[in-house]
Amino acid sequence: MSDWFCVSAWYENGETEIHYEIANEDGEQYFFWIHTELLNEKLSRKEGSTLDKFFYAEEDMLALAVTILDEEMVEDMEHIEITTRLLNRYF
Repeated sequence: MSDWFCVSAWYENGETEIHYEIANEDGEQYFFWIHTELLNEKLSRKEGSTLDKFFYAEEDMLALAVTILDEEMVEDMEHIEITTRLLNRYF
């Protein structure tokens, strides 16, 4: 089993979504995204932009992404949306 890490995170669609990429030492990479409203709701006590909040919770977002992959929680593995259901399972 190789270690996973967050490669990058960025805004898309007029800053209404945060997209992020994770990868591992074996060269596998996956892309995830979450609506900014959902992230702001979950991290409402933290100050800063939504992207700042994402980086605050980066380790948790990485762990959630790896859990989604390991447990095959979604069917489409090309660009995975972190939905309320998936986020509530982890947070």
